[in-house]
Amino acid sequence: MISTLLAVSVMGAPIAKDATMQISGASMFKNGYVVVLREMDVPTSGQYVVKQIPQGSLGTVWITATEGTKIKEVVNALNDVKMEVKGEYGSLDQLLAANKGKVLEFQISLPDNKRSWLEGKLMMVSAELAFVENGGEQFTIPRKDIISIKSKEKLIYSYTTKFDSKVRGLRFDVETTKPGKVYMVSLEKGITWAPAFALDITDPKKLVLTAKATAINDLEDMIDTDLRFVTGFPNMRFAGTIDPLLMNSTADQFIGTVSGGGFGGGGMGGVGGPGGGRNRAGEMQNQKAAAPMTADAMAEAMPIEGEGMQAGDLFFYTKPKMTLKNGERGMYMLFQTQADYKELYTWLVDDETLDNVEYKFPSGDPGEVWHSVRFKNTSGQPLTTSAATTFKNGQILGQDMMVYTPAGAEAEVRITKALDIRVEKNEEEAKREPGVIMEKIYVGLVNGQKVYDERPLFDRLHIKGTLVMRNQKPSTVTMKVAKHLTGEVAFASHQAKVVKLAKGIKDVNPTSLVTWQVDVDAGKTVNLTYEFSLLVRSQR
Repeated sequence: MISTLLAVSVMGAPIAKDATMQISGASMFKNGYVVVLREMDVPTSGQYVVKQIPQGSLGTVWITATEGTKIKEVVNALNDVKMEVKGEYGSLDQLLAANKGKVLEFQISLPDNKRSWLEGKLMMVSAELAFVENGGEQFTIPRKDIISIKSKEKLIYSYTTKFDSKVRGLRFDVETTKPGKVYMVSLEKGITWAPAFALDITDPKKLVLTAKATAINDLEDMIDTDLRFVTGFPNMRFAGTIDPLLMNSTADQFIGTVSGGGFGGGGMGGVGGPGGGRNRAGEMQNQKAAAPMTADAMAEAMPIEGEGMQAGDLFFYTKPKMTLKNGERGMYMLFQTQADYKELYTWLVDDETLDNVEYKFPSGDPGEVWHSVRFKNTSGQPLTTSAATTFKNGQILGQDMMVYTPAGAEAEVRITKALDIRVEKNEEEAKREPGVIMEKIYVGLVNGQKVYDERPLFDRLHIKGTLVMRNQKPSTVTMKVAKHLTGEVAFASHQAKVVKLAKGIKDVNPTSLVTWQVDVDAGKTVNLTYEFSLLVRSQR
């Protein structure tokens, strides 16, 4: 195995010391970027060279030091160095050549697969012969007959080679009155994390919410490092551009990067960042766990330590003193909390109007009813957007997306489709008022006067709707129904809540959202009714 030791020697300048910067903190975002805190020990004043140059983003690279330590300059340069390469001999020929002059015992191969030992001082060796001396007698041994060697003297089995070279690195020129540290923070790529939640609804009244994080490290070793898992959407416009102190390119190349649109993309708030599209993972099929897994078992399997921290609009889940080496992946439990919950069955009913004025009577599939769970976030910290899997009695019931939920707010997570809730939707025309809005049409000139005629432009259509829900489950269910519609709502049964939504500039009709929350007893049917009117293009 070959290892390389580096010592810097610059003519007429102080000797720089080889140094390393270890990661002591990592704040991970979910899009592959990480804020890395590195530190380097500086026991005395002088120059220190760090060969591994981080690839920090423009404007995020900042270097500080402990009290009593002053950084005179930091230079990214090719440094004159003396290289010392140590290696080990890996063949018998190499060992013989390295141990010339030593008294050795040679194991010799003889005819008929016999072997013997000869002892002597190795005077010379070549590809063909070994020249040996013993007690004043000199003799040769064919090199091909020597099988192995041993000696009472210490054999030479390794070598050292020194040569001059140049190595690029960050050179720190430091003045310090006492041993200190230099810190470097930068935004980099290579470490990310994926959150996940487990909702255990085994208890009919209280659910147990468990949060975990899986970290992916493809940057460098992290030893006893404080890991922070960040939620939120930071605006890092220049994330895709390497800071000029750290880049190994020309001034023209850097100018071309920043002037050629390098700032516009790749940032955390741009394409590919947290503000971009969010794709849901595929639905997990229902399956039985290998063994019953409850919330208590999850907590016992891995300790839940650390705490959260709010900083501006970001939140940091913290796991102190963790070790995760380059290429490794680690899973960490973040927190666990309990909350009262309610099981709901949600039905979203589509609007039947196109382009605000083109009404179509409903036909076909009425939509799907989803079994969901609603609860209050009692964890004291926000719930980040991630996969949420619901368990009951050790079985996975389903999986969907948990959307970002602040502390104290209500969250609602889908579990699975409710096949035992049968639904129908019907709408019928109750009345039509033709020509409620007329349009003037220019006819021509009569006796020099402009003549106009009128024709109907919009009719007012009055609609009565019914939403039918049949509960074929053995117990009462709570239904949450949301109906989007275009028009003015005149009536909605069962104490429905009607919210008028924002209207487009060119829209003729308003849009509304009608919501109901009603209990449907086992084996019973509930009909929700509503009435509304809207303007449609006249058929005349």
